[in-house]
Amino acid sequence: MMKNEISIFGTGGYAKEVYEIITSSNNFSVKNFVVSDDHHSSENFMGHPVIKQSEFSKIKTSLVIAIGDADIRKKIVDSFPEEINYQTIIHPSAIISPSTKIGVGSIISAHSVVSIDVTIGKHAQINFHSSIGHDCNIGDFFTACPGARVSGSCNIGNQVFLGTNCSLKQNLDIADKVNIGIGAVIISDIDEKGTYFGNPARRMI
Repeated sequence: MMKNEISIFGTGGYAKEVYEIITSSNNFSVKNFVVSDDHHSSENFMGHPVIKQSEFSKIKTSLVIAIGDADIRKKIVDSFPEEINYQTIIHPSAIISPSTKIGVGSIISAHSVVSIDVTIGKHAQINFHSSIGHDCNIGDFFTACPGARVSGSCNIGNQVFLGTNCSLKQNLDIADKVNIGIGAVIISDIDEKGTYFGNPARRMI
């Protein structure tokens, strides 16, 4: 079976992980890696060509953004034309409810679980062994680091970052641009952007 070609934006550690997710599936084959013009310093990465962003329009492949920082990820998406064909990448070992709706450009890593009636926005990243409970609504450019736990019926805004092994109680509302630190425990709504640490978590920055 012929696979569809895809390009990966980024050449960092997360791009390596995304490369392995893609090669673990039967849906796509990686054509090349893409970087912004001012970051083009190598012609090869993971055995594939590295091209400048300005050259991407000359090739006819779909694209996935493999950049962990949500702010940078959004700037990259905003810098491309709207007609770019972004793909959602899901590792074969991830458990995804058939009722889940996942936005374009999102990446679901190995052994993650997304429960029933969940909506996930565009360009989200759900890392290894993370879980999203039933009836959650999650915004665009969401990031869940390995082992993050979101309980059921949470509403999470845009550009929210969940650190490794953090936990969110059920029925919470989380504002846009909230960063939750490693191992933090969230037991009440967060209505102000900032960085939160601790158990129970408190705003630090």
